[in-house]
Amino acid sequence: MRKYWPIDYDKIAVTGYSNGGNASWLFSKFQSSTISAAIPMASSYDVHELDGSVAVWQVPLYVIHGENDELFPVETTITWVDETRNAGSDVTLVVAPDLGHYTPCEYVPYLKDAAIWLKDTVWME
Repeated sequence: MRKYWPIDYDKIAVTGYSNGGNASWLFSKFQSSTISAAIPMASSYDVHELDGSVAVWQVPLYVIHGENDELFPVETTITWVDETRNAGSDVTLVVAPDLGHYTPCEYVPYLKDAAIWLKDTVWME
């Protein structure tokens, strides 16, 4: 990639919506050396290891979740975010008022806020 594109490898983030959001949780957990942050949306990812301990993420996460998500209950995400935060992960959680799961376009303003967080907080530009 470097041969063809002027990519700043210190400024790569992953994001995804629904199961793509779960994939961004997963990727950021197991490939943290290749990215600087993750922005999962409308997803829930179990932060517990097989032994029952709580996983700690090595990159910051900006989690966006709709208050009325019909597929992934927001209460589950809040619990898991609190647990991994308490274990030492850097996680910002934004609960989008009145948003459900099946209105992805309504998440755009929250994704714009996430881009500002990425630029100002993670990349410190």
